[in-house]
Amino acid sequence: DGSNELLVGSDDATIRMYKDDELLQQYTEADAVVQLAGLGQGRKWAYALQNGTIGVYESGVRLWRVKSKHSAT
Repeated sequence: DGSNELLVGSDDATIRMYKDDELLQQYTEADAVVQLAGLGQGRKWAYALQNGTIGVYESGVRLWRVKSKHSAT
């Protein structure tokens, strides 16, 4: 159940997942994280990077990613 977890994206290209004050998981990407979005119930979420890359994780596993010349909105 991901209802009490917090996702934080940062300029150092890292996405961190916290529960209370404990770091649960950490994901290193290729560029600064500019957007995060939950995708329904559970632990599925999308991210966008400054370089145009977008992708989706579920339960800590990257399902897919694609790099674009466009920026996510």
